[in-house]
Amino acid sequence: MASKKKPRKQKLKTLKRQSSGLPAHGIMVSEAIMKLSELLISRWRASHISQGMITLATMAWNISLCPKEEQVDVQGFFLNMLPEQLSAKNIASLSEDIDILIEHKNRDYPHIREYILDYQPSFSGDTVTLMVETAPVPE
Repeated sequence: MASKKKPRKQKLKTLKRQSSGLPAHGIMVSEAIMKLSELLISRWRASHISQGMITLATMAWNISLCPKEEQVDVQGFFLNMLPEQLSAKNIASLSEDIDILIEHKNRDYPHIREYILDYQPSFSGDTVTLMVETAPVPE
């Protein structure tokens, strides 16, 4: 019987690595999510990372960990949960953003195989703090 690993919490403050030590894969998941969120700043013409960017990056991260043949269905499931007020153009843009984030996650962090179970961003001025709770992807 496979042993269950306890989810672990990680904290990141303004994209700096914590001095308390890094996981074996060399980067905290929270840091990776923040870097992925930064990709959306220019696409959304924003000046800072927002709650929506972090949510989208987290969603894309978890979708990227699904089997390839299931990713389109999982993405569709999430997109179908969006408010009906969103236009088809907005949904298409979000879908494109998710595809871009998945591509970057797979390219930049293929060795990190942890689902994000929960996350908590906090914003104070220009400082973004992100706490994530992760669990390894079952083999």
